Amino acid sequence: MALVSCPECGKEISDAAQACPHCGHPIQEPQSQDAPPVPRKSKRPVIIAACVLALVAVIGIFVGFQQKRSSNRAAYIASLNELRTQAIRGGSIAETMCNLTKKVWYNTIYEKKDSGTDKYTRSGGVFHDDFNTSLSNLYADDSVSTPI
Repeated sequence: MALVSCPECGKEISDAAQACPHCGHPIQEPQSQDAPPVPRKSKRPVIIAACVLALVAVIGIFVGFQQKRSSNRAAYIASLNELRTQAIRGGSIAETMCNLTKKVWYNTIYEKKDSGTDKYTRSGGVFHDDFNTSLSNLYADDSVSTPI
């Protein structure tokens, strides 16, 4: 830093001084204010756009999960209904088979004629001596064990 003379009062002052500390005379000319200030780039729009984008992504992910959940729920309900239908159908077949088994067993033991059971309980017009033979005939018949 060098010392210079004030053009007004002549006293020595620093060359970095803006004005003379003794007389107040401006040493350096003030910078011209004609040039507009350089606008500062705002980060606000970028931050807002990023927030909006993040919000849209979160909403999209949420909607996707909800749709998948709804789809999985619908598939689960459809499977459950199919299972219920098959269980009822199986129960109906089992009930029919049990009732027919009871009739075959009863008609064999008590030698009762019945058009529904005669093909299992009798051979050549004569009742079987053992009801197990009648039941074997019943269970060998594929038409009885098929679904209704």
